[in-house]
Amino acid sequence: MKARIIHFVASASVILAATCSNIYAQKNKSPRNNYKQLTTSSSIGYLSKFDQGYVKILDGTVINGEIQIRGDSFDKISSVNVRSDVGEKYIFHTGSLLEFGLKRSTVNATPNSFVWDETGKKGIVHFGFVKTNSGQEYEGEITITKNKGRLEKIEIENRDKEKQKFEAEDVAIFGAKEYVDPKCAAGWPLINFNKSYWGVQKGTSEIDQTSYVSSESFPGYVIDNQGQKSEGSLTVYLVNDIVNKVHVEQENEKKKLKLKYDEFKEYGAQINTEEYMKRVVKKWEISQIHPEMRLYPGAISFEDGTIKKGLIAKKKLSDESDIIYASEANALVELYTANQYEEVVQNIPEEDRVAYKKYVYERDHVLGYEIQRPTRWEFVYDYGTGGSKTRFQPGYVKTKGGEIKIGAISRKYMGANMSVFLIEAGKEEVKFKREELAEYGLLNRESSSVFPASSFDKKQKGFIQLLGSNEMITGILTIDVDVKAVKTDGAPKGNVTETTFIMDVNGEKIKYEGGLVDVYGLIDLSMEQLFGNQLNSFDDPRRNFHPGSFVLNGAKKEGFIAYTKNIEAGDEDVFFFSESEDGLVNVYYKSKGAEDVTQLIAGPNIDETAGSEEENSIPLSGPYPGHVVTWSGDQQEGDIKVEQAAKGGWFFRRVNLTNNGETKEYGNDKELKSISFEKDGNRVEYVFYQFEYVEVLNRVGPWIQIRNPHPTTPSFANDLLNGLAKQGMNAARDEMDKEIAKEAGKRIGAGKASESEMQFYASYFTREKVDYTKSNDFFTLNAKEHIVLNENDQRHFMYIPGMYYNQIEAQLMGCYDFLLLDKDTRKNLVRMKDPVRTLAFLNKAYGKGME
Repeated sequence: MKARIIHFVASASVILAATCSNIYAQKNKSPRNNYKQLTTSSSIGYLSKFDQGYVKILDGTVINGEIQIRGDSFDKISSVNVRSDVGEKYIFHTGSLLEFGLKRSTVNATPNSFVWDETGKKGIVHFGFVKTNSGQEYEGEITITKNKGRLEKIEIENRDKEKQKFEAEDVAIFGAKEYVDPKCAAGWPLINFNKSYWGVQKGTSEIDQTSYVSSESFPGYVIDNQGQKSEGSLTVYLVNDIVNKVHVEQENEKKKLKLKYDEFKEYGAQINTEEYMKRVVKKWEISQIHPEMRLYPGAISFEDGTIKKGLIAKKKLSDESDIIYASEANALVELYTANQYEEVVQNIPEEDRVAYKKYVYERDHVLGYEIQRPTRWEFVYDYGTGGSKTRFQPGYVKTKGGEIKIGAISRKYMGANMSVFLIEAGKEEVKFKREELAEYGLLNRESSSVFPASSFDKKQKGFIQLLGSNEMITGILTIDVDVKAVKTDGAPKGNVTETTFIMDVNGEKIKYEGGLVDVYGLIDLSMEQLFGNQLNSFDDPRRNFHPGSFVLNGAKKEGFIAYTKNIEAGDEDVFFFSESEDGLVNVYYKSKGAEDVTQLIAGPNIDETAGSEEENSIPLSGPYPGHVVTWSGDQQEGDIKVEQAAKGGWFFRRVNLTNNGETKEYGNDKELKSISFEKDGNRVEYVFYQFEYVEVLNRVGPWIQIRNPHPTTPSFANDLLNGLAKQGMNAARDEMDKEIAKEAGKRIGAGKASESEMQFYASYFTREKVDYTKSNDFFTLNAKEHIVLNENDQRHFMYIPGMYYNQIEAQLMGCYDFLLLDKDTRKNLVRMKDPVRTLAFLNKAYGKGME
């Protein structure tokens, strides 16, 4: 049965249908232990010896022979070397492969479950499974032996002491398995085994230990071998994870009924809804239990179409959780495992969800700051019973009188005595004894800055803001970072880093513990000082400087804005601002009062407030006869007008479709998948990519070639101009002329100069007084990137004509017909000399056939 996504909704009258699938599977099909790692002095993180194996390339072709894997680590394999059975040699990037692995390998499904003896040669798991190459399956206790890191023999013993022994090469897969007692007729998954009550150790290694575990008591029954049924409170005992006996405490009986495993034939749990919720809630309040783990009305459906309505709860918080079901209140609960049901719906009142979210927030936060769990104290010294002390870290205390304080805290032990030291913003250090506090702990927060770490290498103008304070302290900032070894009377415990912020305010130097500083940064920097050669080179255009404005304390500030994080990071609180492109940059926080933040990128405003249509719009071109296609597949005919994203641009951002006198406008909001129309007697097609409509240069099946509307690779001119800006534009003009003339002649002569570069050369050598450090071209002069895109699965690869083709080559090597071509032909295909033919090979590599 397929894995199912479980839908839990506030209200529903029907079972919702959905499935989930794992699109990207693990490519390496053999475990680490089966490879023989080579020891190498090179920078290669992981390199294996050649061993018998196989690779399956993208078109499904399997190549057998000897394989060698290499990469940064075993979990990050980047390439596979192949010496095939017919004498061919290949080096495959993992992007060329569907899978690879060793032949005749025995898979240990749960390698971490085995307990090993002192020699490390024999391992045991008390309950598991073995499946042989011939398809036979066994269950029981597994013992495995290995020699020089290679698995040799596997032995399995069932409950009746019957043993089966196998050579490793005769076994396909083995491993630990969750034990389910066959004599438990009802409720096995509802029995909680969490009480270890005694154990015996025969030797010094863990493998010689025998574990004895009991369950929590639960209402149930047991039927002995004579058919006598006894009901009461049951306790089940395990020896080495296998049921050994059952005890029953019966009402009105002084003695417990004690039955060994061979003295009974059946038992089961009889837990009703009230008892089940008592076991879930335990010492908590019901409001503190996640709503999805409480019993609510709902329904559960099965593959045969059966639907059972009643009370529903998750056993655990997972989309593939086992489900607790009861027909009604006070009825016995049943459990259905994830592979037994098709879909479930649980009708949770919205107010219960809201109340739980509020509880979680209040539990995990103090005065708006998240509490750190688990707490990670960093020790300055640790002398065991002789005492210990931690460095000052962001934290909080709650007194028994109900007062809450936050700041930098340090915990100190001297024998049995413990004290907490607190420094609040603007206050002296305070000492609390343990008995004075109801609660204390650390905050999940460290001093943070949106400025690059290299910005703080020297004294300069800066600011800090302390925990719990809205005040920005400005002055000359110095950061002192001291890495010390932890003092200890035992084994060394590594290092501790203590950071001190020193702020010089009008000649007065004030020191602040690192744990007390919430945010810090610099003020009055130029764009170039702040970003260096990374200026305006981020993939996310919002991180580059663009015209914008915001309101602070009722006053509007206009200039240039760049956000400090990518848009997908989900945090748009912090941004850089400069009044002009050559002005000074400062940082502002929306959470600290900045409002109505607007950033304009290549025309229409994409941020929070609507941009000016008159200020940013470009006239529409057209009309052209054609059609548009939506993502749902609907096609609509009509006359099309398009708007360029920028003056002189080559991609569109807005489309108007007129049909029967009615006009509909489409923006870059993902509604349209493609546009096609007649222009100058030619049919042209545009597809939606990165919020733009980009022309399809070539197509084979679902594979298309387009130009990247938002390139990120800097061109020569951009690199050169960034370098000049670092030197200062007052550098010797003659030397600059020579360098630019030399490079211009080389690139123009080779036909490699982009449109923007040509404009730059023309402007420069005709001595138009264009200061490119203050122009938009200075920010956007990038290489002409092309994208190869598969419309079906959105798989895409970037290349730059004449420069970069590695991603294309990796994909082409996934087609066996490509491997048969001569070297020069392969080179031309990789370099997109004939784009249509390259797309055809990609199409075949992914099983679509040549077109």
